[in-house]
Amino acid sequence: MFKVKRAFLLLILPGMFAVSACRGTVKGTNAPLQKVRLQLNWTHGTAFAGYYQAIEQEYYQAQNLDVELVEGGLADNGYIDPTQALQNGTSDFAILTFAEYQSLAENTAADEAQHPVVVMGLFQISPVVLFSLQESGIQTLPDVAGRRVAIISEPWGKVVTQALKNVGLSRQDIQEVHLDSPDMTAFFKQRVDVWTGYVIEEVVEAQVKGYRVNLIFPADYGANTYEGLLVTTQGYAESHPEVIQAMVQASLQGWRQALSEPRDTASLLERWNPHHTRIYYELGLDYLRPLVDTGSVPLGWIDVSRWQQAMGTMGANLKIDIDMRYVESAYTQE
Repeated sequence: MFKVKRAFLLLILPGMFAVSACRGTVKGTNAPLQKVRLQLNWTHGTAFAGYYQAIEQEYYQAQNLDVELVEGGLADNGYIDPTQALQNGTSDFAILTFAEYQSLAENTAADEAQHPVVVMGLFQISPVVLFSLQESGIQTLPDVAGRRVAIISEPWGKVVTQALKNVGLSRQDIQEVHLDSPDMTAFFKQRVDVWTGYVIEEVVEAQVKGYRVNLIFPADYGANTYEGLLVTTQGYAESHPEVIQAMVQASLQGWRQALSEPRDTASLLERWNPHHTRIYYELGLDYLRPLVDTGSVPLGWIDVSRWQQAMGTMGANLKIDIDMRYVESAYTQE
């Protein structure tokens, strides 16, 4: 699998703020907790394990935060768009895919206060994957040409589009199957040759049900984007820098806990979403670890040059709005 290898350079950024003293003044006092709403971009699951641990271990509470996780996914009227939660102010933060970030940045280009700011990036390697049943013989990206491919989510579709382009193909070269539901029955019954999803979710579902699959990572074909982005707005960032610092600090603690204690985390995931088994979550965490903890950069870090390259690759021409001061400060305070 594609693996990012890039030395971590601690950046000393202009205007670096000091929030540790501010945060210290609220610990051990009776000050009311700061209410924070975090909109997830899918149903409760492995991709948010660190945030559950931050709540479970009271890391947020220690930072004087009362964090509410708002579940995403599909509703009766379609996909719950997490970007809308930021735009209409119902949530202070949202977890976005790279494609969702791009869409929001384009839509708010003329409104500086609403413009998105990325303060943490979880996945160093994109979890987006195309997969086929082992007996299909579809093992590489060029093999999907002429095959029936289900792309349920357009953010995933953008990643697939770029990967196909990198091998001289386009979405016109595949038989794209449009489905109204993420239910994978059509794949299991071989009415679809290739399914698209997250390796920590859809692939795990297939394997838990006993199917052997071939994995095709777009990241292996030059379509690697940061995913699991923790995003707020420029307006919120300017008015609540101490809340963002506390949120990032506690969230990173939660993710380290999730990765260091996978069995405990799997049990915790069962409580948040009992629709899956502990085995399902343990396997998902096994897949997740090398995607978020490559050993070459700290958890949550976004490299500016990689971000610029991804923005260019995906065809966007937007200003850079990533602020790694919060991640940097979280590590320098430890």
